Amino acid sequence: PQWKMFTNPQFRYSMQHPPDTEPMINPPSDIYRHFVTFVETLTDKTTEKSTYTELFSISLRSSTLDEEVQFQKSRIEGHVPLVVKEQQAFTHLDKPATRIDYVSSSGSGELLSFVIVDKPPYALTLYFPNLKDSSLVNRILSTLTFY
Repeated sequence: PQWKMFTNPQFRYSMQHPPDTEPMINPPSDIYRHFVTFVETLTDKTTEKSTYTELFSISLRSSTLDEEVQFQKSRIEGHVPLVVKEQQAFTHLDKPATRIDYVSSSGSGELLSFVIVDKPPYALTLYFPNLKDSSLVNRILSTLTFY
């Protein structure tokens, strides 16, 4: 199935997401100017009960790239049993960006990734908890555009 388009005219970005996910827009908070969670809905055919799993989220904060990298790292490091696998700087659409990949310190294979893009006056963060396939990060990032 074809991926769906998500567009935010206020913050002037668009991106595609898997067809089996739906965006849940959260209200702005003291921390986040914008926060959208993309969830998968799984329905048990026997009980017909649905469960919702966060596939990824996108958020914007009024911060620089370096501030956002430190903020996101402080949320994870020392709080959950993950260690940095790789951190790399790169450019996305001529904007500085950083990707941080974490792996389980227990060796369970659990992955978590952040991609943070500098989009002054905001930093845009893609967050992938419980990542099963790291190619999802690249696929979504390849569709992220600013206008």
